[in-house]
Amino acid sequence: MVLLDAPVAGTRGPAEERRLVVLASGPEQARERIGRDEYAAQYPLSLALKDVNLALYEVDIDRFGVASSLAAQWQRAVEHGLGDEDLTVLARAL
Repeated sequence: MVLLDAPVAGTRGPAEERRLVVLASGPEQARERIGRDEYAAQYPLSLALKDVNLALYEVDIDRFGVASSLAAQWQRAVEHGLGDEDLTVLARAL
């Protein structure tokens, strides 16, 4: 798994038009993948969802509302056929 630092610049207008600027830093090959909108699975969304659900199973869900919301969003993405895609597909799906 390769991690990038990728802050996003833009205002509401460009965001609604999907024209935000991603200021990615990290290995060049990984940055190029994002630029090409390529999401080859390195860490499939379905496995990430499994891990979040396992963590939520062990805690008081009311104390972890953000993780619970995240799991619900990821579950919808999996139900739309994105489970085998890399976790980064969420950048496109949300």
